[in-house]
Amino acid sequence: MAGDSTAAPRVVLPFKDLASAKSRLVEVPPALRARIAQQMLLHTVRTWSATGAEVVVVSASPGSAGFLASNGLHPLVLPDPGEGLNAAFRAGAVDAPTGQLVVASMADLPAITDTELRTVLAECAAPVGRWFVPDAEGTGTTLLAARGMALDPLFGKDSAARHRESGATELAAPAGLRRDVDTVGELAEAAAGVGLAPELAALLEDGRPVRQQTGVVAQVTGDGVRLLLDDGTAVTAGAAAVPPDFPRPHPGQRVQLARAGDGTIRQLWP
Repeated sequence: MAGDSTAAPRVVLPFKDLASAKSRLVEVPPALRARIAQQMLLHTVRTWSATGAEVVVVSASPGSAGFLASNGLHPLVLPDPGEGLNAAFRAGAVDAPTGQLVVASMADLPAITDTELRTVLAECAAPVGRWFVPDAEGTGTTLLAARGMALDPLFGKDSAARHRESGATELAAPAGLRRDVDTVGELAEAAAGVGLAPELAALLEDGRPVRQQTGVVAQVTGDGVRLLLDDGTAVTAGAAAVPPDFPRPHPGQRVQLARAGDGTIRQLWP
């Protein structure tokens, strides 16, 4: 399909189902691990959207569109074809006009800024080309872009070398764009850098995931939510701990919560 090379870039972000998202965060309970994955997706979508890009999320998680919409974001959300990461990127790029810059970006970039993204996009200005950004270790890829030619994503083991060998131009990128997160150590590294979005920072303490507990809503007040934890402890979460995607907690509802070392409840979610 022909198109205008001045059109906003299309950015494709893949997102796994919550049960398998961030499975290498093995020290983290599954519910908190899924929440961390959601908050990284939220930050990545929000930051790409701030550049004016057309954002497409290819998701295996049925609730992704609702989660993003509750946070004021409305990207196009497509179902994951279920054939791996590269197929997800191809699905999101399939109908892009020839002249449009298409970007395959990882969705777990918790330290990126829109300034960094605009800088990298400016380096992809040629009418025909293909570019990539290696990850912080230099072996993987956090971003692949193409204009006027096929995206041809080659993500997976040693993807940086494969993208380089396929003719893509390597871009020098700021640390935030190179730091995708798969392990607790990488999460701590991202937190120690330029800082994290508040929704994700609320789930961490000293760069590590906080304690995750489960309870039942006992009472909702103007100041917050009173809870009864599964161990019988009564606690109160302030209004600031109730995020936009959980606008109406109600008595009797089971909830997950992230709790800091001093007992403060940082975040609630269903």
